[in-house]
Amino acid sequence: MGDMMRNRVRLCLSIGLAGIALVGVAGLFAPVLWQGEMINPFRPQILAASLTTLAASILLRDKLLINLAIVVMTLNALPMGERFITMQRLPAPAGEVHNRISIVSANVLYDNYEFERIMTMVRRENPDIFVAVETSPPWLYGLKPLRTLYPYRMTPDLGIFGMSVYAKRPFKAHIEHVGRSDMPLAKLHFDDLTLFVAHPMPPATKRLTQENTHYLEILAERVKATPGNVIIAGDLNTTLWSRNMAPLLAEKVQWPHGSGLTHTWPSDRPWLAIQIDHIFAKGATAGSYKVLQAVGSDHYPVRADLSF
Repeated sequence: MGDMMRNRVRLCLSIGLAGIALVGVAGLFAPVLWQGEMINPFRPQILAASLTTLAASILLRDKLLINLAIVVMTLNALPMGERFITMQRLPAPAGEVHNRISIVSANVLYDNYEFERIMTMVRRENPDIFVAVETSPPWLYGLKPLRTLYPYRMTPDLGIFGMSVYAKRPFKAHIEHVGRSDMPLAKLHFDDLTLFVAHPMPPATKRLTQENTHYLEILAERVKATPGNVIIAGDLNTTLWSRNMAPLLAEKVQWPHGSGLTHTWPSDRPWLAIQIDHIFAKGATAGSYKVLQAVGSDHYPVRADLSF
């Protein structure tokens, strides 16, 4: 490689590392900088970019760039490592457990009309509880055949931000509306556990970031005030790396085995892969989590099997 080409590559790497560093620092200042909450979910991609620049710097044998790349890489790796250390992880269930609950959660996408794909998935998985968000009025009608499988249901008409629950055993439900956007937060009482179904706004603007933060704070308060076994399911529009996740982490919610670093959104752009669809627990002894096949939505459905 000629000196001119080497200098051009060095300049490109320097600019790239400076950009990655600025993005990483902005994420550390969320939610003071609301854009940080749009950056934090993509820390794995930022880390991958910094690793790429480190590899290129090593090939150039440029000590200054190598050291800078290590600093930038560390800047992004530390927040991820801190969350991995503090998260409460559940072991995978082993053997037959009598008190095991299976739950499937899906953001069906309000203007996706592939009802049969969702119902085929539900019949195949056959969970004890099926949770769906963005169940607009067409979805309430399209999912009516599930009534033969699930005698107990919560299917209110809440517009495009609707949420529905189908269960094999009885429950009592209460829905409150949170924030200026009146986003629904459902609390369902079963005989031996409480299920929260959540779907806050995405942190796409300053106001929506505040809405997302407020919603998750309210959810954490409701979880804290709820005795006994708890399950939380839904599209939280936030990831393990996000500052908005802090209130739930403070309540020691449990992450089933396999959750935290998976791809649930967007289903058609894997280079942006992040997990914003979650199933948590409190009081569980074991749990597994997996991402299911695409069902026409921009989200993949997810399943958890929890032992209490």
